[in-house]
Amino acid sequence: MPLAFLTPWFLAGLALLAVPIAVHLINRERKQPVAFPSLMFLRQVPHRSVRRRRLRHLALFALRCLAIVLLAAAFARPFVGRAGAGPGGGLDGREVVILLDRSYSMGAGDRWVRATAAARRVVDALAPQDRATLVLFDEQPATVVQATADRTSLGAALGAVRVGSGATRYDPALALAAQVLATSRLPRREAVLVTDFQRGGWRGSDEARLPAGTALATVDVGAATREGAGNVAVTGVDLARDVQAGRERVAPTARLVNAGGSEPRDVVAELEINGRVVESKSARVEPNGAASVTFAPVPVAEGWSRGTVRAGRDALPADNAFHFALARGQVVSVLLAEGPGARADASLFLRRALAVGNRPPFDVAVSRARTLRADDLTGRSVVILDDAPPDAATARLLAAHVRSGGGLLVVLGDASAARAWPGDAAQLLPAAIGDVVDRSPQGGTRLAAVDRTHPVFAPFNAPRSGDLAAARVLRYRALDPAADASVLARFADGAPALVERAVGRGRVVVWASTLDNFWSDLAVQPVFVPLVHQMTRHAAGYRDARPWLTVGQTLGLGAEGQAAGAGWAVETPSGKTIEVRGVGGAAPALTVSEQGFYVARRPDAAGAPALTVAANLDAAEADPARVEPAEIVRAVTAGGGSRASGAAAATLTRADQEERQGLWWYLLVGALTLLAAETLLSNRLSRAQASRG
Repeated sequence: MPLAFLTPWFLAGLALLAVPIAVHLINRERKQPVAFPSLMFLRQVPHRSVRRRRLRHLALFALRCLAIVLLAAAFARPFVGRAGAGPGGGLDGREVVILLDRSYSMGAGDRWVRATAAARRVVDALAPQDRATLVLFDEQPATVVQATADRTSLGAALGAVRVGSGATRYDPALALAAQVLATSRLPRREAVLVTDFQRGGWRGSDEARLPAGTALATVDVGAATREGAGNVAVTGVDLARDVQAGRERVAPTARLVNAGGSEPRDVVAELEINGRVVESKSARVEPNGAASVTFAPVPVAEGWSRGTVRAGRDALPADNAFHFALARGQVVSVLLAEGPGARADASLFLRRALAVGNRPPFDVAVSRARTLRADDLTGRSVVILDDAPPDAATARLLAAHVRSGGGLLVVLGDASAARAWPGDAAQLLPAAIGDVVDRSPQGGTRLAAVDRTHPVFAPFNAPRSGDLAAARVLRYRALDPAADASVLARFADGAPALVERAVGRGRVVVWASTLDNFWSDLAVQPVFVPLVHQMTRHAAGYRDARPWLTVGQTLGLGAEGQAAGAGWAVETPSGKTIEVRGVGGAAPALTVSEQGFYVARRPDAAGAPALTVAANLDAAEADPARVEPAEIVRAVTAGGGSRASGAAAATLTRADQEERQGLWWYLLVGALTLLAAETLLSNRLSRAQASRG
C-alpha cells in the first residue's frame, strides 16, 4: 500500500522546520546592567554561554514542528495506492448499475426470460466488496433497488419484475446510470445494459454519456426468432360515426402493419364489443407494408362500451390488439329553425354542409322558429336560427335552453330587422341588431380581422387549410356588441362579423350575414363547410372525447379548481384500484402505464356513470428495427469507451483517487488543532516566566 502525493513539490515546505529550531536555539534572556565604579583594574575573561545551544520548552517545539509537517503534507495532497488495481485510492470493489429493459417489445418470445437470467448472472458475479443498483426502464427509468451489496435483495427484486407496456427510451436510463456512477466512491464503475436494442428508442443525447473510466457491458436478447417472420401489429383504429334512424352508430377501421418481415402475412382481424366478437375479416399485409380493415357499423349502446380489434398471431402478442372506448353523445344534435315565410330551399346550403360532417356527425332536424315547443329542444345540442327571429314565447324557451348548457347560433338576413326581435329575444343576443349595410357598390367586403386562437378559427391556421378572406360579403347587418360580448371576426371595414356571449352554462353566437348565396358567395367557397362545422360545434360546446390514450399519456379527471377535495377511484387494467386527487387546486390526473381499460368513479357522486378510458401501446415499439450495441457503447463512453464483457475494471486517475480519499482534509484539521494547542501552551509558558521574573 504505497503512499503517494498528488503535488509532491509542496513537501519543500518542510524547510520551514528551521524556523522553530532557530527560535528555540536563540537565547532570549535579557541581562540587567549593574553600575560599577571602574573596570580599569579588572581582567577581561571570555564568557561562553552553554544555554544558548540548548533547546528549551520541548513540548512547544514539538507542536510547532509537527504543525508545519502536517501543513506541508496537506498541500502535497497524499493518497494511498493499492497494488494490482491501478492507483486505487485505498478502496476496492465495483459500482455496477444494471439497466433492465422492460418495454413491451421485451415480451416477444423468450426475451424477458433471457433478460432476467442475464441480470441474475451479473448479480451472482458480484464480489463482497461490490455494490449494484437495479434500474428498470421503458420510456422512463425507475430505480428498483438502490446501491447495495445484498445479492439476496437484488435477486428477490428480479424475481418480482414484469414486462411493462411502455416504449423503449435508452437516453433517460443511461442518464440515471451516469448520475449513480458519478457519485460512487468505489474505484471501478460499470453499467450493464440488458435489452433487445430497438432502434426507435435510441436518441444519443449528451445526457446519456457515462462518466470517464466507466465500462459498459451489453446483453443483447433481441435476436430474430425466425428469418422473414416480421411483426404484425394493429397500430390504430379510426371511428366513423353517423346517425341512422335516430340511433348513433360507429364503423371502426383498423390499420394493420407488417413491420420487419420479408413475406406477406394473411391475418384475420376481429372486432370485439364488450368482449364479444361481432365481426371477423381477412386481410393480407405486405412485408413492411400496411393494410386497412373496415368493419360494418355497430350501434352505440347506453353508457360506455369497450371495443377491441385483434389481428394476427406472432411472437409479440401485445401489439396484436388495439382498444377503444365508446359512448353516446359524440353526435351534435342540431335543430335548424327557419322563418315562417322562408323558401323551401332557404337553408339548403346549411343543411348540406351539416350533412357531410362526420367528425363529429350532425343529427339535423328542421322546424319553424315560431312553432317550437319545449319537447323540440329536448336533447338538442344547438339551435340554429337561420334568419328566423323568434316570438316572445320561443325566445323564453331558447333562453332556458342556453342557460341550461345548450347553444344558439343566430344567422342574420332580410327578416332579422331589429323590430322583429322582441324584448326577451333581443336581450338574449350578444349584440344589438342594426340596419342592413350594403357593400355591393364597392364590390363587397371580406373577412379581415379574425381571432385565430379561438376554437372557431384555429383549424384555419394550418397550411392549405383555406382562405377565409376569399369570400365576398355584399350585405350584412350592423351589430353593436354588448359590453360582455366578444368579437371573433370583423369585416374589412371594421364592422363585427361574428360575435359571441356566454349565457348561463351555454353560449349565443351571431353571424352578421346570411349563410347562402344571396348576401355573399361564402357558400360556394371551399372554407364554407369547415367554417359552418366549427361555428356549430363551438355553439354546441362540443368537445372531442378521445376514444383511447397511449401509454405514458395523462388522463385528466374533473376540472381545474374543483378537485381539491374530490377524489376518484380508478381501477387499472391489472385490477388494482388507486385513488387520484387533485393537488393545489389542479384537476386530478393519472398517467396511464398499462395496456387495457381504466375505469374511473367518483366515490362522492353516487349513481354517476363511471368513466371508461382505453390505453394502447406506442406503435413505434412495434418496429423491430435494431441499433447495434457497439453504436451505443461508442456514443456513451468517453473517448469511444470500452465494451465490457461484464467484469472489466475502470482505472482511476491519480486525481480521482486523491479526491475520493480526501486525506489532505484530515491533515489540515490536525495542523490547525496543533497550532491552537501551541498558542495556548505558549501563552501559559509566557505567563509563568513573567511571574518568576
